[in-house]
Amino acid sequence: MQLPAGRRTVCGCVAVREEHGPDWLDFYLPLGALARTEPRISDGFPFDDDSGEPSLTWRHPLDEWLATIASTIHKKIDGNPPAERWAGYLMLSDGILRYTPANK
Repeated sequence: MQLPAGRRTVCGCVAVREEHGPDWLDFYLPLGALARTEPRISDGFPFDDDSGEPSLTWRHPLDEWLATIASTIHKKIDGNPPAERWAGYLMLSDGILRYTPANK
């Protein structure tokens, strides 16, 4: 997969069908592979002092790019993301597809 900055990396995708919950699709970039393309990712991410708010500078562009991908393949769902988010959420809310970025 080619990232927005032009570097290439591997990716993965998992479809989850919960017995008593919503179906969802998890498209992801393995952290080790992503770290080879982004020098601002520290060895301790996501548990070191450079994680959280400092990491949002490189995470937001990637999250927005992933949200663009998701918007082309999403199923219609309705809901609201949680208040504390380690990942961005793309959800249909009141008939409008909304992206809410990570804040942790």
